[in-house]
Amino acid sequence: MKSTATLLAALLLLAGCGHRLQESAPTTSTTGGSTGGTQANILVKGSVEEGPFVLGSSITVSEIDATGNPTGATFNAQTTDDLGQFSVSVAYSGPVSIEAQGYYFDELAGDVSTSTLTLQGIGALPTSGSAQVNVNVLTHLISGRVTHLMAAGQTVQAASAQAQAELVTALGLGGAGFTLSEPATTTSLAAGNTPDDAYLLAVSVLFMQVARTNAGADQVTATLQEGLNNARAAFASDGTLPSDTVNALHQAETVVEPDAIRAALSTRYAASVSGCAVPNVDEILDSDLDGVPNALDACPLVASDGGAANGICSYRHSTGPATWPNGSAWFVIGDFDGDGTPDIVQSMFTGGGTFWHGLGGGTMAAPTSTVTENFIGYAAADVDGDGKLDLLGSGNLSLTTILPQYAAWVPGFGDGGFGDMQAVIPTNVALPSPDADGGVGTFQCSGRFQLADLDGDGRQDAVAPCTENEDLATQANAVLIAMRLGDGGFDVPTRLDLPIDIAVSGVDIADFDGDGKIDIVVGSCGNEGCGGEVGSWWTPSGGLWIARGHGDGTFTVEALTTALGPIYPNLPMADVNGDGKPDLVVGYETTAGPSAIDVLINDGTGHFAVDGAYHLEGIPELSYNPVPQLYDFTGDGRLDLTLGLTVIPSQPGGWGTPQSIVISEQSTPGGGYFAFAVGDLDGDGHPDLAGLMEVTSPGQTGSTPELITVVVNPAGWHSW
Repeated sequence: MKSTATLLAALLLLAGCGHRLQESAPTTSTTGGSTGGTQANILVKGSVEEGPFVLGSSITVSEIDATGNPTGATFNAQTTDDLGQFSVSVAYSGPVSIEAQGYYFDELAGDVSTSTLTLQGIGALPTSGSAQVNVNVLTHLISGRVTHLMAAGQTVQAASAQAQAELVTALGLGGAGFTLSEPATTTSLAAGNTPDDAYLLAVSVLFMQVARTNAGADQVTATLQEGLNNARAAFASDGTLPSDTVNALHQAETVVEPDAIRAALSTRYAASVSGCAVPNVDEILDSDLDGVPNALDACPLVASDGGAANGICSYRHSTGPATWPNGSAWFVIGDFDGDGTPDIVQSMFTGGGTFWHGLGGGTMAAPTSTVTENFIGYAAADVDGDGKLDLLGSGNLSLTTILPQYAAWVPGFGDGGFGDMQAVIPTNVALPSPDADGGVGTFQCSGRFQLADLDGDGRQDAVAPCTENEDLATQANAVLIAMRLGDGGFDVPTRLDLPIDIAVSGVDIADFDGDGKIDIVVGSCGNEGCGGEVGSWWTPSGGLWIARGHGDGTFTVEALTTALGPIYPNLPMADVNGDGKPDLVVGYETTAGPSAIDVLINDGTGHFAVDGAYHLEGIPELSYNPVPQLYDFTGDGRLDLTLGLTVIPSQPGGWGTPQSIVISEQSTPGGGYFAFAVGDLDGDGHPDLAGLMEVTSPGQTGSTPELITVVVNPAGWHSW
């Protein structure tokens, strides 16, 4: 018995995009279908999607009997919007087959298809009220299996549940143990961001990608239809899929771009109705085929064990003009002009400084001159509390020398410009000498100073490695502390009481012993100074000291270890092993000559022990190479070690395989004085690199200095 359905457009809209269909009050009809007698009308509602079918696509609801065979009664309707939504009132209860035919939105092409596609779904209608029966790629793939199981005696509900579970197993998508929590007939691309909706989107785009790979330019939809129908037919008899079908779908996982898919659907939904939530297809797709869905994979483009990143997934670099310094030069990354985009400042003692305005995405404008000539900046901070980034560093008294002579800072104006240099610890400050003969000495502070509130007054005080003038050849041999005054200046410094005649190589500050007060860790090159040829520096007195803070600006010094060789400047401090306590990364010279790096794990009391799993040896001599820095370059939540353009990823219990960032131009990184700075150049939350290199481009004779910016992207395509 055949009946034409009444189209209920007013009841179609599903309370806006992003909601499941709700029950509606039934209407009454005496037009029956095959049931005979009086049957309350059932409102059948749903949506049709490969991508969403367009307005006017045809819908045919066909009665089927308990064995899955058609009875001959049909009800017809059309989709009423570009989301593929439809509604039809039928005087029938029991199993139905719904077939949809029409043009659809191709989420890979970002446009409407040029040919029509036909999809099928099997559902069951209640004796009263309404029913949701969506038609999509999942319902199409299991439809043949459902009718096969119904013919064997199962109900439509039981057959659908079994077929759906078998399909998930056969496809092998979504990671180990993935299951669908609701029937495919209620899953929709526009119904919300749930794992089930994401699964539907993933299966749809993978079949589409296989079709695009196999089809000619004008045959995508025809090839898609063929692929879906062949998979449905193969799946129907035993609930499995041919291996070549499954392999092709997994290969498609490595090709599709989730961000582009989401963007295309978002644009489509925005043109149809507001409020649609695009499913996160990364919850299902596994782009590197390592068994971990992208959303759970720290490095979704590099296959890894258990989703733990073992390297940088991708990076890109750009070059720009720069000036090769005559002496020391450092790079600092920060938003110095207040436009929300990171900039780069290079400063050097001779030749002045250079400012690169950030254009976004890691690209820089042409350089301009900035920063006074007799200053070198190591880091950025808001020293004066005006909300603008300033530069922390060292100054000297003469443009004829390249040696730093006192700790200083340069105020930033917030527009890319900088003011005059301000002394933190002035040169030639007179203090009691640390030498054995006592007396008064004059000091110069040449190393990187640190800022922290040492006495709890809310002001940032300064800690700096310094050198007595008579011992300049042996580098720093004291640590000076300058407390911050209420007017923003710094008080006359005091000297930390360290052992006599040690050569201080660097300092770091943190609450190392967990008492809520700032401590100071001091590294030493040994009692013969921090100079000489490679292999000649090692002395038993090279090691570490800790000055335990009392919270009032005073300290008690104790030795931590002298088991290491002479320690190089700059002690990176961070929680390396993830236990919430600050650890130290120490570079030092060994008795055999080659440099080494160790991680000293903090036990929480400010006592440290070398963790052999983090030992690195044979590193090019550190004093003339980029300083070690600790940042999460691989996106796995662990801090990695970087030396210039070499990243050594951290793995549970130790370091992974070093990974070199390759610059396409023939180039040689600059030495230690031209170390690469680390900062977020493109605003994606991941650290990037900037530094100076001598570059020889293909076909070029000789080399030129270039600013190198490297945008690191551990998440592969996400945010390119």
